[in-house]
Amino acid sequence: MKEKAFYQFLLDFSSTPERLKHAFEDNRLTKMEKLIIDGYLKIRNNQNVEALELMKSYGPSPLKFVESQRLLLLGSASNNLSHLKEAEAYLSSSIEILSNLKAPYFSFFAHFTLFWIYVNLNESGKMLNVLKVMETLQLESKHQEIRLLRCQFCYHQISENYEQAQIYMTKIEKRKNELAESDIISFCIDKFSFLIQKEQFHEAYEVLGEMKKYRKFNLNENYNFMKKLLDHIFKDSPIYAYEEEFEKIPLLYHQIKLIQALEEKKIDEAKYFWKLLSATSPNTYTENFCYKGTKCLFSICLTKNIEKIVDRSSLKINSGPTKFDSLVSILIENKAPVPASLIFEILWGVPPKDKEDLRKISRLVSRAKKEKNLNIVFRKGTYELIADPIKKTA
Repeated sequence: MKEKAFYQFLLDFSSTPERLKHAFEDNRLTKMEKLIIDGYLKIRNNQNVEALELMKSYGPSPLKFVESQRLLLLGSASNNLSHLKEAEAYLSSSIEILSNLKAPYFSFFAHFTLFWIYVNLNESGKMLNVLKVMETLQLESKHQEIRLLRCQFCYHQISENYEQAQIYMTKIEKRKNELAESDIISFCIDKFSFLIQKEQFHEAYEVLGEMKKYRKFNLNENYNFMKKLLDHIFKDSPIYAYEEEFEKIPLLYHQIKLIQALEEKKIDEAKYFWKLLSATSPNTYTENFCYKGTKCLFSICLTKNIEKIVDRSSLKINSGPTKFDSLVSILIENKAPVPASLIFEILWGVPPKDKEDLRKISRLVSRAKKEKNLNIVFRKGTYELIADPIKKTA
């Protein structure tokens, strides 16, 4: 292989990324090779869009190994941005080139990245096929040994083989000091997901705390997503999510906005985000908000909110002699939160026109709390009667 200096710089990247700064002063490297190194540094700094644009701005390299790395970089950045099908195509092309080269480290890395693409696509059969190939490849470092363990752990976790998953997780924990920084963060995410599957929420919070130690990860899209949804499950916290928090990982933004829309009973908005998710992985996000993936943070939140969506046709309505009596009856008879606008429409026979109409409901609710000693909670446009009555202090 002619690109020996380039090859060595990339080998050093996983263990000593700071050494890459010397690459830009090395006259043995071509312009394209330096650009690829710059691209890897951008990915490390979570600048996936910039890395993708950088590689797309240049055509294929005539040097086979260099081209394999250009495609591998494109695949990695695309995967991080949730462009999963594009990522799969780039990685498959890179692997095809690498299969004819003596570059076992990078062949392993390409398969490793492709494995995680199939994880995100929820394609367990393809995950297993890639894993079997990885298990036959020559491993050149402890770093690769641990990455293989991570894939084995993840496969059994997603397959819900919890006993086997626990075995692999323990093996990784014992070698945690050998993990590179990026792998520590990724392993924390894997471990968090495993704990969520088993509904060990206290332990999941401990993992979130551990993540804060690494590269300001608490400001990262993944951390924001995990923290917001875990708080929603465990503490029943309302979800507030903004596009700028997730602009680099649109899949997470679409998932959390879907949950937010369901929580707020905005069904049309929820359908919009479900359609976007289905376009990414139609076998996972099927019709009528049916999620076919493995149990996870998103699926638990989905179930939590789907169960609370009020279908007017199934709403129990016992009309009382007054609007006040009818409102109390609606809240007592129905366990799920009921949108204020729907209560108004039931009581007055027409949809609310403005905020003053909704204030009429608010005044009736305040009266019910006082006169009936009812614990009625207002949350994101809905009213819900909580089982235990308000305990008045002396």
